This record gives sequence, structure tokens and C-alpha cells, in this order.
Amino acid sequence: MPLFDENGNEVSVDEVIKSQGIRDQLKEAERIKAESEALKLQLAQVENARAFDRLGVPEDGQGALIRKLIEGEPTPEKVEALKTQYGLTLGTPPAPTPAPTPQADPSLESLRLLQGAVSSSAGQSIDPVADAYARMEKAQSQEEVMAIVREVADKNLIPGVAYDGQVQ
Repeated sequence: MPLFDENGNEVSVDEVIKSQGIRDQLKEAERIKAESEALKLQLAQVENARAFDRLGVPEDGQGALIRKLIEGEPTPEKVEALKTQYGLTLGTPPAPTPAPTPQADPSLESLRLLQGAVSSSAGQSIDPVADAYARMEKAQSQEEVMAIVREVADKNLIPGVAYDGQVQ
């Protein structure tokens, strides 16, 4: 039985076998080429990820955004430009915001004064009234106590307490 090629020419069995082998080789070459392209792409992705790692760009959070926005090979200039453009910190904690200044509550202030609760780390009172009371307790004589009373009265630390100079 004679064999014919695609143009209608008669061909031998050897030529058909050769032609079929070439087709198989072409298919194999196409498969290898596709696999090679996939491996090249994968290698480029790994190299790109390593370049970002060397630049200190994390894989998550704001770093993920930077990694998606940079096209081509990442450079320090590209990373800095995007950080500036979008106000990114890349893992650096933002500067702490100062705590709001507490507003003095008059009732709490009165309670603090009455209890003499304010004291320094050394155990000494930083409240002048509590300090005065502590010094009076430690005073060795009536004169020392009166000197402390005069000091408190002169500074008007306790409303309504005045010293008229008379010891009773």
C-alpha cells in the first residue's frame, strides 16, 4: 500500500517513520521549552524575592504592597521612592504619639491631698501639705512644729488655715 505526504506525493515507509520521529521530537522540544520558560519565571521570582529581602522589605504588611508596586528589579531608590510617596514605614514602628495630658479633677485632687497619696520613688512626699504633716510628726519640739505651721500658713497651702503668731 503506497503512502502519500500532505502534498499527494508518494513517500516510502522510511520517510514516514522519519517524519513521525521528527514530529515526536518537535512535540518533546515544545514541552521542554514550556517547562524551561516556567522554570525561568520561577527563578526570576525567587531572585526578585531575594533582592527585596536584601533591601529589608518584609513579605507582609506594607512590604507586600511595596513588592507588588515595584516593577522590574527592586533597587533601594525604588523602595525609598514608594515609601516616601505612600508614607510607608516597612516595619519600623511609627513615632509614638504623646499621651494626652490628664485633666485635674478637683474632687480627685482633694482626695489626693487628704490622703497624702502622692509620693516620690524615694518615699518622700512631693505634696507640700503631706510633706508638712510628715515633718510635724518627726518634729522634736513645739518650736519646730510651729515653724512648719508658719511655713504652711505663709504659703497658703491649706485654705482657711492662718497663723496669727500666738501659740496656744
